Amino acid sequence: AAAGRDEGGVYVYRQHFPGYEGQKQPHERVLRLVCYLEPGALWAGNAGDSRAVLVRKKRGVTSVAVSEDQNTNNKAECYKVSARSKDPDAVRHNESEERRRPDSVRRVAGTLMVTRALGDGYLKRQQLSQQPYTKYLPYITGKPKVKRFDVTPADMYLVVASDGVWEHMTGDEVANEVDRIFSDKGRVGEGEDENPAMQLVDTVIQHAANKQGLQAEELKKLPAGRHRRTFLDDISVIIVDL
Repeated sequence: AAAGRDEGGVYVYRQHFPGYEGQKQPHERVLRLVCYLEPGALWAGNAGDSRAVLVRKKRGVTSVAVSEDQNTNNKAECYKVSARSKDPDAVRHNESEERRRPDSVRRVAGTLMVTRALGDGYLKRQQLSQQPYTKYLPYITGKPKVKRFDVTPADMYLVVASDGVWEHMTGDEVANEVDRIFSDKGRVGEGEDENPAMQLVDTVIQHAANKQGLQAEELKKLPAGRHRRTFLDDISVIIVDL
C-alpha cells in the first residue's frame, strides 16, 4: 500500500491485492484514466473501467460523472466491440464460468470485461493471439474516450478511482463520504491515517466486508490471490481538493 499528499491538495492511496501473478504478457493490461485541470475546465481521457467524479456542493452534495465505464455493462461499448470485430457473438458468457455461476457477467469474446485497455494484445493482434480469438480480431482498442467538462464554483473535489471502489459504492455515496471527511478538519492532515484517500478506501473495505458478513479486518487478512479478489479488487484512489 502507498499513501501520500502533495503540496497542491492532491491525496493518493494505492492498495494492491495480488491475484494474477504469473500471467503471460499478451494477457496483461493497464487501465488508464487521465484527468487534466485547467482554469474553468476539466478534461478526462479514459481507457478502461476506472471512473472519475466531481463532488458538487449545491443544495446538498451530489456527484457528477466525468467519465464512463468502458466495459460490457455499457451497451454502446458492446456495440462497438461487435462492429469492430465482426464477431456475431462478440460479447458473451464464459462457458466454464457460466456453469459455476448462472448469473455470470458477459465478457468480450467470453474472456474480458473491459472494452478498452492498454495491453491485452491477444484481443488486438494476430501475433499476440491464439485460438479461438484470432478469427475476429481486433475486439478491443486502447484508444481513450476524451471529454471536456466545465468546472463550477460548486465543484469542491475531484475523485479518480479504480473499479474496486465503484463495485461497492455509488458516485453519490463517494461524494457524500468525501465531503464528510473534509468537513471534519481534524481528520485531514499529513499522516497516513489522516489522508482522505485512505479514509475513503477504509470506507470501501467496510462496505465490501458488510456485504459478506465479515469484519473489515477479517477481509484485509484474507490470503492474497483470486479468492480475496472475489470479495475486494485492487483499489487506487486520487482525491483533488479543488
